[in-house]
Amino acid sequence: MKQFLKRYGLFFLGIIFDFFASGLLPSSFGYDGFIVVPYFGFAALILVTRKLDLVRKLVISFLYGVFIEMQLFDTSFVPIISIMLIAFLAHLVQDIFSNTFLEKGILLFFAISLLEITIYVISTVINKISIGFVSYLTYQFILTMIFNIVVIFIMLLIESLFIDRQIQKQRIKKKREHISLLE
Repeated sequence: MKQFLKRYGLFFLGIIFDFFASGLLPSSFGYDGFIVVPYFGFAALILVTRKLDLVRKLVISFLYGVFIEMQLFDTSFVPIISIMLIAFLAHLVQDIFSNTFLEKGILLFFAISLLEITIYVISTVINKISIGFVSYLTYQFILTMIFNIVVIFIMLLIESLFIDRQIQKQRIKKKREHISLLE
């Protein structure tokens, strides 16, 4: 259980942040106002599943998509398809991006923006929404991406704190083993 929480703790923290942020951010169902969608959970999903194989990544993405689908009371499968598609694309380009803070931030920015555009395109194709692309950019995409720059920074900072703490514990353990070998 401890290993499970270590691996997926950031993901669960992202989902919790999504719950709180969703209640505080403006959202309108008729595109008569601005909409800002937080992607803490999705950013954590991309970070947590970065080193996993494709099958595990798609299964976790599917489960997260089902969770989002139930949260939105949606039956169109647009979130599931979009999240799994972006997870697959992130798997294809994972070797391009290294493990630096900046490169992971760029990966998350492109993943979130591609998710937003994918959701819009699929929803438009299946006639779930009927809003023009310029209106979509104006009322949702731009503000969502500006907000999610902060989300990306927060999630990367939390991830780096988790990783730094694990690396520090490993170093202390190695030093203790080394000292005990010397005695």
